Amino acid sequence: MSKYLNDAYNLRLPAELKAQIAESAKAHNRSLNADIVLRLQQSFLNDSSVTPLEIMQKAEHFLAETMAMRAQVEQQLEKLTALLEQHSAK
Repeated sequence: MSKYLNDAYNLRLPAELKAQIAESAKAHNRSLNADIVLRLQQSFLNDSSVTPLEIMQKAEHFLAETMAMRAQVEQQLEKLTALLEQHSAK
């Protein structure tokens, strides 16, 4: 089982577009990947063929993914805290 929740996809971008995305990501305190994903998600949400139910389902899915990632971060933080405490005790 992969340690990542999502599939990886290599994407070639024109340098100018990548720079624009990087600026946006920095301005919004997001990673480059998070900014790209958000923009793609918004493009689908702006699609008039998407129903409110589908939007709600997508929101619930993204919330579940976010909660899973948060749990992983909290686990890693607990491990790091324990290691730091062990190191400090020596």
